[in-house]
Amino acid sequence: MSDAFTRLAAADPFARDPYVVDVEDLISRVTSIPAHETSLWRRFQLRVGTALSTSALVTAGAIAALQGAGSSLPVLNFAAPVARAAYASAVTLAPSTAAKSSSVAATHFRAGPALSNASTQGVAYQLSVPTNPATETARLAAVFRVQGPLSASSDKSSWHAGDTHATLTYFAAGLPSWRYARATQPAMSSGASFRSTRALEATARDLARRLDYGYQLASPHVSFVSGSSPEVHVRFPLEVEGFATNLSLAFRFDAPGVLVGASGPSFLVARSYVYPLVSLRGGVARLNAMASPGATQSMSAAPTLRRATLSLEAFQLHNGALWLVPIYTYDEGPHARSASWSLVALAGPYVRHVTSLGRTPLAQP
Repeated sequence: MSDAFTRLAAADPFARDPYVVDVEDLISRVTSIPAHETSLWRRFQLRVGTALSTSALVTAGAIAALQGAGSSLPVLNFAAPVARAAYASAVTLAPSTAAKSSSVAATHFRAGPALSNASTQGVAYQLSVPTNPATETARLAAVFRVQGPLSASSDKSSWHAGDTHATLTYFAAGLPSWRYARATQPAMSSGASFRSTRALEATARDLARRLDYGYQLASPHVSFVSGSSPEVHVRFPLEVEGFATNLSLAFRFDAPGVLVGASGPSFLVARSYVYPLVSLRGGVARLNAMASPGATQSMSAAPTLRRATLSLEAFQLHNGALWLVPIYTYDEGPHARSASWSLVALAGPYVRHVTSLGRTPLAQP
């Protein structure tokens, strides 16, 4: 033990000479600690060690995921955009690479100074839809308290439940949608007041929650329809993780506040993928690449695109899968209210058949 005492004394400059250790007292103190008890310091050491190990694993996993993301992202083989339906917003984006009410083929664009050439990323969302249209129709009918027998069209593309009081129709083609309509005539009355409008918004939000699709609702657009049977229309643009979509949820109320109609899409977000996007300037170049070879236009007449917004639009792939895909929408600035041009924002290697899309709207009510 003398060698041990010598080393201990050398390590402790304040040790007395000779260095004395009460071995018996030390042994009794150690053996008196129950086997299951761990000191606060030891627990702290274990917690810190675990946190560091977990952090290292998470960091390594994140790096591996980023390194492998490019090769594992699905390549989207487009079939058609879900561009318009009973529930779609009033402003409809044109098919994928397309743009304006007139053809983009004869137009050349210039990129404004605010449009960046920096690479960026965006999220695309794969959607899931109900697998059993009959069951989903019955479920929606129960939400709106629609009774009556269930029937299907000859090609099973739509399902119907209802009686003489109200109907619920479920459209199974493309991105599924539903429509509720009350059959009885609304009461004759004057338009709703502001206070009652707030109550109608609350009723619409409650119905959206009961539909159980996980809708994310943006601020509602409220409008009044006058006439012999005045109505209040409440439309909620739908968002996904804060990004606007071309989908919406609509409700119609009569003047006393009774629901007379509603419509919306039927989907859940199944999975999300982070994709590289073409730069804002690269998007302008993509629009210019669409111009017909024989098109002529003076550069002085070329629109200067000064602003761009990123949103999501529903598309169907050739394999039938439904996606919400990032879209750039360009315009000429704050004074250009009508002209805008839109295109798929995904980088080139991840899209197929983008320029040859045709418009295939969902079944209209």
